[in-house]
Amino acid sequence: MKFKKLKLYTHKLESELKFYSETLGLETLKQKPNSFTVNVGWSELSFEKSEKKHTYHYCFLIPANKLNQALEWMEKRTEIVNIENGRKVQNFKSWNADSFYFYDASGNIVEFI
Repeated sequence: MKFKKLKLYTHKLESELKFYSETLGLETLKQKPNSFTVNVGWSELSFEKSEKKHTYHYCFLIPANKLNQALEWMEKRTEIVNIENGRKVQNFKSWNADSFYFYDASGNIVEFI
């Protein structure tokens, strides 16, 4: 399933904007006082300011042959979640997929799969 648009809520709007635009280098498509939208591949990811803390787990699909390259790139920008004993990549045999995880500025779990 491909999502064209996804809107999430955050209590740390300014930190999220900095994370996605500066740390990850994504293009900011729209910016308003209470929200912003970045371009992620074929999708638009929007964050809207909220007084309440919201926690999400979402993933970005990347080409299978680019996982190690993406991991190296991301390790230069943010801390990767240690799954177990220093292992950073999780294999899902039933999906024929591998993934790694990191946190964004609001503490959401972001996955590259």
